[in-house]
Order: sequence, then C-alpha cells, then structure tokens
Amino acid sequence: MLKTFVSICLSTLCACLPAQNLPWLLPPSNAFKDVTPFSEGLSVVKKVVNKEERFYFLDNQMHLSADSYLDARPMSHGFACVYEKSNTGYWWRFRKGEFKRFGEYEKIADFQNDLAAVQKQGKWGFINTNGEEKIDCQYDGVRSFENSCAGVLKKGNVLIINSLGAPKKIPYEQIHEFSEGLAAVWNENGDIGYIDSTGRTVIPVQKGRKYAGNFYGEYAAVCDTLPHLAFINKAGKKVFWFKNGTTKDLNHGIDLTDENMYRLHPFANGLAAVRQSGKWGYVDRNGKGKIPCEYDAATRFSEGFAAVKQAGKWFYINTLGDIVRIGDFIDAKPCSEGMAWVKTVEGWGLLAITEKLSIVLESPFKHGVTTDKIALHATIVSHAPLQSAEWDLNGQKIQTKFGKATLNALLTENIVLKTGRNVLKLTAKSAKGIQTHESIIYYQPTQNAPIRYYGVMIANDAYQNEHWVSLAGTLEHPSSPVRDADALAAVLLEQYQFESVFILQNASLDQMNAVLEELTQHQDANERILFFYAGHGDFDPVRKRAYLVPIDAVGSERTSQLSANHFSNQVNSMPSEHILTIIDACFGGSFVLDDNLGTIRVEKSTAKKVLPTVGQAKSNVKTTWNRGGGVGKKKPVDTLAQPMPSNSVSSNRPNPADLETSESLKAREVMSSGQRVEVPNASDFIQILLEQLKSNTDAKIAARTLFERLKAPVMQKGLVPQHGILPNAGSDGGDFIFRKKK
Repeated sequence: MLKTFVSICLSTLCACLPAQNLPWLLPPSNAFKDVTPFSEGLSVVKKVVNKEERFYFLDNQMHLSADSYLDARPMSHGFACVYEKSNTGYWWRFRKGEFKRFGEYEKIADFQNDLAAVQKQGKWGFINTNGEEKIDCQYDGVRSFENSCAGVLKKGNVLIINSLGAPKKIPYEQIHEFSEGLAAVWNENGDIGYIDSTGRTVIPVQKGRKYAGNFYGEYAAVCDTLPHLAFINKAGKKVFWFKNGTTKDLNHGIDLTDENMYRLHPFANGLAAVRQSGKWGYVDRNGKGKIPCEYDAATRFSEGFAAVKQAGKWFYINTLGDIVRIGDFIDAKPCSEGMAWVKTVEGWGLLAITEKLSIVLESPFKHGVTTDKIALHATIVSHAPLQSAEWDLNGQKIQTKFGKATLNALLTENIVLKTGRNVLKLTAKSAKGIQTHESIIYYQPTQNAPIRYYGVMIANDAYQNEHWVSLAGTLEHPSSPVRDADALAAVLLEQYQFESVFILQNASLDQMNAVLEELTQHQDANERILFFYAGHGDFDPVRKRAYLVPIDAVGSERTSQLSANHFSNQVNSMPSEHILTIIDACFGGSFVLDDNLGTIRVEKSTAKKVLPTVGQAKSNVKTTWNRGGGVGKKKPVDTLAQPMPSNSVSSNRPNPADLETSESLKAREVMSSGQRVEVPNASDFIQILLEQLKSNTDAKIAARTLFERLKAPVMQKGLVPQHGILPNAGSDGGDFIFRKKK
C-alpha cells in the first residue's frame, strides 16, 4: 500500500511540474536523436540531416558546432576522436574545431592515461598525445593503460606490457583493465581472480566466480552465484554481500552476460548501487544502507547525483536520498559538469542539476597588453535569472548592464588600469545567492621591448570542502598562497622586466582551466610566461599522478582536480617559446621531469638526514601544517629525502652561462618547493625565492642558476626543492631568462 501511495505521489508530482518550471538550459525537443554527457565542456549529439545520422558537438554555452561527422566520441585529454569518409578515416578534433591526424589507422580508442589504442593492418598498438607510436601495432587485442601497464593478446597468449612495450606472459585466458593496480583475470574454466601489474596473483581464482568488477578504492563487486552480489577487499575477503544484489537494470540495461559487467557497481561519491528484493538503493563503504532500496532502476553517482527510476519515470537524487530534480522524464543520463540530459515525450533536453552561480573571469592579458585601457570579460554561469552584476576596480564600483540571460552571461567592461597594483572584483547576484570573485592585476606601461614578460598566478586558500583546510601560516611565519603570490608579483614588477602580472585568487576548476586555455591563445612566440601556483596539491599513489586542487574540489575526487598531465598538455599548446612553472604545493616534485633520465622523478628516502640550521627548533619542522593535508592533520616535513643529481650537468643542455644559446631553445621548465612529499603551509621556499630575486645583481639570470642559488638554503629548512623539464610540454632544453630592469 505504501509503495503504491509513493508511486501515485510521484506521478502526481511529475504532472505538476511542467517543463517551463524546471531550470532548462536547453528545453526538450526532437532536435537530437541521441546525446552523451558533457566531457571537457562538450557533448556529442546525434542529429538526422537529409536522412543521414550525423554527430555534432554542443558546447556548454549551447552552441552547436558547424562541423559534423559520421561518428564522434566524447572529449578526452583535449581531443575527440571523429570519423569521416571524405577524410579517409579517423581524426582527432580539438575543442575549438582544429584537427590533427596522427597516422593512418583503421580504428582508434580514446586516450587513457595519455595513451590511445590504435589499429593498423588488423593489429593494435598505442600512441601518445603527440601522435608518436609508443608501442608498435603488433597485438591481436588490447586493454586500456592504467598505472603504466595494460593487458594485451598476442597469438593466443595473454601478456602484460608497460609503457615501453616490454611484455610479460601470464597463465590466464583473459584479462580486463587494471584499476587501482589490480586487474581481473580468467582461467580456462572462466573462473576469475585478480593479479597486480607485475603479473603476480593477488586474489586467487575463485571457482564459480564468473563476473567481477574493477576495484574502486577499497572494494570490487563480484558475483559468485548469480544474481548474488558481494564486495571484496584487496585481500580477496568478502566484506559484505547482498542476495539478488544485481541485475541487468543497472546503468540502463547492461546484462550480466555482457563483458562490461566488470564496470558495474563502483563506489562513487562514497556510495554503490545494490539491489534487494527486486529494488535498488545505495550502500556506503561499510555496507550500510544509506538510501533505501525502493527504486526500479538506478545509475551510479556522478558529481553527487544519481538518476533513479520509479513508477515508470526517471528523476535525480543527491547522496542523502533527497529528490533534486523531478519531471516527466522517460530517460536520463548521468550528471556531468553540473548538467544532465533527460528525455521527455518532446525529446532530449538539458537540465541544470544544481542551482549554479559561478564566475569565470577572463585574464585581461589574454592577447597581451599594449595600453592601460583594457576590456574585462567574465562569464557568469547562472541557473537562475541574474538580478545584478557589478565590477569594482580599486574600490570604485562600475555598474554593468546585462540582459535577461540565465546561462553563461558574458559581461564586458572597458577600464583603465593604474600603474602598479590593481584590485578587481566582480559580484553577481541571482535569486539563488551571491557570488564574488576578486583578482589582482599588476601593470606597468610597456617599454616596447622585443621580448615581453607576463606573470600568471593562481593562489588558492579559501577552500570550500571540509576535506581541505585553509592554508594559514604560523605566528612566526605568516604566510598564505594569496600573500605569497602578491609578494612575488611585486618583486617581478619592481626589479625585473615584467610588463604585467595577473593573480587569480581562490580559483575554481572552471577558472583554472579557463586561464590555461587563454594562454594557449596568445599569439606572440616572443612572450615569456611565468606561471605560479600556490595552494593544495594532491597525489594518487596508484596512478602515480599529481594534481593541483581548486577551491571547489570535492575531497580527493580526481575529476574535481586539475591533473599534472592536463596541465602539461595545455602548456605544450601555448605558443610562447619560454615558460617557467613554479609550484609551491604538496607533491609539486611530481611535475618535474629529470632531463638527464627522461623519466618522472621518484625520490627515495635514505638514512641520511638534511639537518636544520643551527638554532632551528625541531618541533617547528615536525608540527607545521602542510599544503596537501586534510582537516586537522599535522605531518612532518620529509627531511629524509635526498636531492636528485642537478640538471645543470646534463650533456644535452647548454651551459647556463651561455644565455644566448639557452634562450634560443624552447623552454618548458618547472621548479617546485619540494619533492613528491607534503610541504609546510608557512612557505620557506617562497621566502628564499623572493630573497634570491631581490639580491640578484646579474642583468640576466637563467632559471637554473636561480634554482642553484636557492637550493641549499631551502634544504637547510628541511625541504628538497626540484628543478627540471615539465613532462610532455614540448621542451627543447632551453632556459627561462630573468632580465633585470635597467
């Protein structure tokens, strides 16, 4: 009786919520035959044109691409794979419509961990994001790379290969993708176990276990006796299980007989979908029910929301089980980038899942600065009608006129900068709240120099998620990322030939991506760009990948962070010949490529300590809050890690004293405050960097030379700073040269 009553209530509620009362970004229509969730700002949509199915790209401002294809896949790593007969096969499409053909391949998979599987003459291999064939096309079948390894099939044998292509045979008949360092494998009877990346059996084959999922965090879902579902840990022990716990209904009809079963039941946002008594609900990592099993079908959580089906209609719930969007939906896609595609009787429409109000401020130096009169641009993403939007420059308010747009309102205002420090603030107000964003612009009149220097800085300390704490220093060492960036900008403007510095304070992921994207649009190769980041850093120990943490990051969810790989790819796309990246964050050393070895540095601790300076209290080192930790965590600085060999002795780089040769080569350098370790909030690194810049008397100084001068003083503070080449960013071994003002 109760379930019937709930069904009637839902049906009545759906009928009371007409389409016009929902926050539609794109109202339902029959314009699209099919759609995909947004990825990297684009959705792939299918239309029928002249009785032919064509694939287009729709951006998050609801603009449809002019180009279309016979086939297209979602964006990944800045590329989308597209197919067109007239172009003789597959191409990669960049976000803005540029194209690149990496080779004559018959089939192409999406990029995973910077490698994409390609097929040539019936055999499979892998290429990197530069189009280089890193692993020859020689295999009969391949899985995606994860943690620098992948499973492949050759002449009936199952092998594991690393990113260099070195094979190792394993005694199994089939292998799936690696996830969290483990991969499911099948024996000749179809029973399943798990191996690690070396091929060692970690969880022995279980007789009767015919279906098994990838590990997501601590657990993987397995089915030993269909349709019963169990979750096992990495030791192979069952931690909790559910009778009749799975079915083909999860994720819109993927059947248990489908090999994609291994993708089902992952934990996402801390919850996993399970089935009991024929109904779906969600459990937490302790196996406790968090959302009752009362739905006819369900999807995994994404960005804090899941689509569920009841009484024949789909709607969305949050992680508390609260209904956040309900309507007359006959189909629903997972939430992505704050939006979700839903289908009504009128067709597919795009729905705002959250009442979002955010500001993305465009750098005023997007195309370089030639005058103090510049145009400010900002995109305000609002899922409710804007009520006001106002600029404030150096304390003076500038009223901005705006239309009635409720999504991605582009606000433009012409302003005049004063020489020196300018504080810019933009405040937007909607029915759902107020959002303010503040940035700092340093400017001085151009000297018409042939080489022009710009600084772009991101300083994050006002984190929104409880997992990340505010980055406050101590009374002895007052410090914050915003204060550090401001101090560095002042020195560059006062003593060096920097024309402007833009400081983006407390940036969201959208804002960080927007700034990097803008730098790829600069036209002058003679520009010198110094990029500085201060804030939290994070590290995935399984994937061996570092991340910069925006203020809106959701805990350690990687999709809410900016990966080192994506950062390097963006830098590689920038026209500027000389770029120096300085990272003052935990795990910043993971961004450094050792240009002697051609590999990412992995530091190992030894018994020898780097001793603190005389008079330095050991307790000051041990109890410093760090720029990568969570709430209340106090971790010691790693004083055991030793420095890698200096890059200045590299045989394939010019002597730093030969500045002319150094500057003739493309430079993609990176400098970090520490190794692949946590670093303190009260940054000794930035203070010593400022001291070296201020005391320098050389008219020109290479970044490498500057690093050699600051390395020893920083090490005396218990840190081991790093310097080298930014991986996959297109370096030719050149140097970033600082020029003093005359």
